[in-house]
Amino acid sequence: MTGGKSAGETGRFLGDIELRPLSFEDGPGMIEAVFVPPSSDNPDAEQLSSGTGRRWLSNPIMARALFLSCSRRKVPGSKPMPAIDRYDGPCFRVLRRFLRVFPTNRIQVWIVSGKHGLIGSTHPIRDYDKPMTAKRAEQLRNEITEGFLGLWRKSPFDEAFASLGKNYEDAMRECWSALPPGPRVTFADGSIGCRCSLLKAWLYGGGGDSSATRPKSRLLGVPVTATREQALALAAAGLTEGRPGPKAFHTWYVPVNGRRVSAKWLVSEVTGIPASRFRTADARRVLQGLGITCRSCWPGHSVQTKNRSKE
Repeated sequence: MTGGKSAGETGRFLGDIELRPLSFEDGPGMIEAVFVPPSSDNPDAEQLSSGTGRRWLSNPIMARALFLSCSRRKVPGSKPMPAIDRYDGPCFRVLRRFLRVFPTNRIQVWIVSGKHGLIGSTHPIRDYDKPMTAKRAEQLRNEITEGFLGLWRKSPFDEAFASLGKNYEDAMRECWSALPPGPRVTFADGSIGCRCSLLKAWLYGGGGDSSATRPKSRLLGVPVTATREQALALAAAGLTEGRPGPKAFHTWYVPVNGRRVSAKWLVSEVTGIPASRFRTADARRVLQGLGITCRSCWPGHSVQTKNRSKE
């Protein structure tokens, strides 16, 4: 390369953008490939792409991948439909809702199925009933690992989130150790409600370690990483979809598109935690951290309540 700075074996630079090696064996030699920003007109890009023996990835935007276990609950029907639409468990509802609010978000979504193994979100499937037993996980493990490495070679990711049941996790256990150093994988644990909350935090957090994605606050141990704009977009989407509960308030509400919605309902939409599990004071604290002001139905109520424990 000309005009670049050396970064040793861990990376090189194309102008000010660091190129990180993601090399792996493919047949007798290394794959010859290069990924550069689409808008780059730096002549170093062409020189770099003509090199051999190593694959380099420029990473101005973090590539993200999501791995979910299939759900027992499915949308019925005899005709094939995309897996992301067929499965109807809580995590899939959270994911579909996120993609409706942010349709241009490019997250690779992969699903571990007791019948089909590892499949992409758009893979057409019919309705079926085949749970992932411990024996089935053992049968599918090699197939899933091979499929995982194939998708990694085609579309390497910088970070991933995995929400998997016990047997599904066992079916993928050799996948993570096969990854080269670098990618960060977050594993959700706990009840399905907790895993949905963590998934929502990861989706709306956007990845990375910037201050913009650090938790604004926590609710029952779940980090709240959504921005003010994302929270209000979720509320607007919930109203459009007719989701239950926005009018369930006595005093404190948030105005959204000319309508009054319950502060607890809004926080539940953002975190995935049922409104019955926290107090209105908790909801107001979380919303205050997001920069969203709660209003009172009754004149004389103060909205500055962070030091109050009860309404």
